[in-house]
Amino acid sequence: MKAKEKAKKNNSAVRTLKNLFLSFLVFIAVTIIVTDVLQSRIFFSFFVGFPAGLIAGCMVFVLLTIKGR
Repeated sequence: MKAKEKAKKNNSAVRTLKNLFLSFLVFIAVTIIVTDVLQSRIFFSFFVGFPAGLIAGCMVFVLLTIKGR
């Protein structure tokens, strides 16, 4: 019985790490894309791209966490 509980806990940790990794990839991608698109229009485009990437990464993490339940 304890082996099943340990395996379930381990799967939960792996799922959380996978969600964090995917969220980080989305954060990086959105930050780079938004910063690059706005670079010719806004001088400090990173200050727009960084929060956009942060929000997108958090949203992906929450959605993946909810979907995994």
